[in-house]
Amino acid sequence: MIKAPLWLRLLVVALLVGVVVLLVYPERLDLGSTSSAARVKDLLVAYGAWAPVAFVALHVLLSIMFIPRVVMGIAAGLTFGFWGGMLWSMVGAMAGALVGFVLARYVRGDSLVVEDIPKLGPLLQRAEAGGWRSVMVARFVPLIPHPVLNYALGLTRVGTGQYLLGTFLGLLPSGIAYTEFGASSRDALIGRPGWMLPLLGSVALLVASFALPKLARRWTGP
Repeated sequence: MIKAPLWLRLLVVALLVGVVVLLVYPERLDLGSTSSAARVKDLLVAYGAWAPVAFVALHVLLSIMFIPRVVMGIAAGLTFGFWGGMLWSMVGAMAGALVGFVLARYVRGDSLVVEDIPKLGPLLQRAEAGGWRSVMVARFVPLIPHPVLNYALGLTRVGTGQYLLGTFLGLLPSGIAYTEFGASSRDALIGRPGWMLPLLGSVALLVASFALPKLARRWTGP
């Protein structure tokens, strides 16, 4: 693995501290509660036209902090509606995935060995051999938190382009489900008609996503 120079490590730390000061200090987020997504929405509203930028920055920060992606996906739907939520949710998820990947590959260097990671080791070895298709399959596995996978895949020899393509395709189904859930919930709260079917559809898609790893493995091979 390649280790980053000292200036790059210091820059990463400075960026993280800046995000914490700008986004978390104004309002403490209780991200362990059931109202996490609503709290994120309330925080973003204060940024007005800069809300999308704040959302992406916060998404990156929470990805590094291993906060479940579902929180930000639902918050995107609550804040921006479905289409805007999908756009910014995927931008934030991809940015967070790239930052975690880069931190593991260039900052952590060779301090961890893929083969030594319990349970994840064989999956990551297959990802190295299968390229973007295996990265996509790994993203489909619901029991592996995406922030953990960001770091873990950064320890492999998967190319950055293959990682990003597989990540985008792997995050898309759950991104649609989370964002639609948030958007439909917002419509229900304000009394807008037609929210029930999209809400049920998002739940059905999320349930169906549990079968995606098996289906994807048949397509990509063992």
